[in-house]
Amino acid sequence: MPMLLRRLLFYFFAVLFVAVSTILTLYTIGWQVDLRECDWRHPLDCPIQKTGAMFIETDPRGVEIEINGRNYADTSSLIESGTLIRNLEPGPHRLRITKAGYQPWEKNLEVASGRVTEALNVLLISQTLSAEPLPLPALRGQSIAAINSRGDKFVLQNDSTRTFYLYDLNDPQTILNLSLVARNLTQGDIRKITFNPLDDPTLITETTKGLYLIDLRRTQASIITTNLPFWDIDGGTIYYTTSTPSLIRRFNLVTKTHTNESWRAASTTITTLRASGSRRAVLTKTKDLFLGSDGVPELINNHVEFFSFSPDGRKLAYVRDKQIHIYLMDDLIRLGKRAGETISLDLSGDFSSLAWYDDSAHLLAIYGGNQSYRVELVEIDNRDAVNRYDLINGAASAYYDAGLRRLFLTQNNRLLFLPIQ
Repeated sequence: MPMLLRRLLFYFFAVLFVAVSTILTLYTIGWQVDLRECDWRHPLDCPIQKTGAMFIETDPRGVEIEINGRNYADTSSLIESGTLIRNLEPGPHRLRITKAGYQPWEKNLEVASGRVTEALNVLLISQTLSAEPLPLPALRGQSIAAINSRGDKFVLQNDSTRTFYLYDLNDPQTILNLSLVARNLTQGDIRKITFNPLDDPTLITETTKGLYLIDLRRTQASIITTNLPFWDIDGGTIYYTTSTPSLIRRFNLVTKTHTNESWRAASTTITTLRASGSRRAVLTKTKDLFLGSDGVPELINNHVEFFSFSPDGRKLAYVRDKQIHIYLMDDLIRLGKRAGETISLDLSGDFSSLAWYDDSAHLLAIYGGNQSYRVELVEIDNRDAVNRYDLINGAASAYYDAGLRRLFLTQNNRLLFLPIQ
């Protein structure tokens, strides 16, 4: 072989070795050679760019991850909460997550140079959702009004007679007429009722005569306020409005004492009150939604139908003009959103209520009425595309309990529950 040819071959392979070594070295430290813009006559002059990464957390784990058709291993474990996939080319990527027995999850995500794009709270829903009946006799009521923290006591209302009944899984044959009990103890009719979270044989009961604690063990009632307030319970405290429209008071369920709130709600009549930690939200008669803690409340929006705090107390979902919006009270970094911004979901309809899933990243949208309800689970991550799942259709009523992580419903005079996963 002529000397010149040997030198040319040596030079070619030396340059090739340097180029490949350089590419591999850059790749391991998070850089990528843009081969599409590369001139192989001058390989060392090929443009390079910083790669990005994607971090994925799923519930359940043990999933199959696919990005742009390429498969990646799920490395989540007891130590690692999710899977970090490095060295992704900046730009749009199609993420698909599957698991046997579950519906697929897909989203288009943008990977930025030198950044980690997060896909957190990826919730996979079973392909075979099935409601299971609870061992109770035929129901006398259709609407679920309250469930205790253990999920073994239920209050149901008969929509025609407006009579409330108590059902107990530990004594399924005994059905207590709570309306009759309340009428005997308070001389009023029940408007709203819930279990005392600190002592569930006691019911927090709003009647036409005021707000009461009704102790079913002793068959006695104690008055909280004779006003007819709008109220909510958070932990061991009841928050309620007074006859003065702008004032909110709180009642401690342990000490049985009342104190005034420093936060003044609104200057007009309040129709809904919700409490979450130090934050209060109210809806006025003119459908203005206010949010605040101490000081002057902030007007979030008007023409609001109803709203709900997330379990983590960091988001406020509300319905306006038949569309769902989520107001952020804290930064939501993974979506690039800041406190004070609003996420609007491309989801509209005749909503009857909203409930937050326990991860504070999904909503249960409840549609319909007149004993025919449909429930849909939807993620609040509005990056394309929003994953949504039909859970139930044709229920007489629907009630989601985040603590129990179960959707309860009535259908054909039976009480059922639907485990979402």
